[in-house]
Amino acid sequence: MYFITIEDTEAQALAARELVTVEYENVRKPILSLDEGIAAQSFFPKPGGDAKKGDAQGLISFTSR
Repeated sequence: MYFITIEDTEAQALAARELVTVEYENVRKPILSLDEGIAAQSFFPKPGGDAKKGDAQGLISFTSR
């Protein structure tokens, strides 16, 4: 979100800044701990999503080159 004001002086601009009120809607409670993340089923990536079985050692060797 941006707020733009054009004033003649810095003091006027700072005063205008104080007149702005920002209201948020539909704000979810923040996840602040590992336990809260687990309880909310908030995982990245989602379990079983992009993870694939394969040749992990070969990939490690390939990326080390």
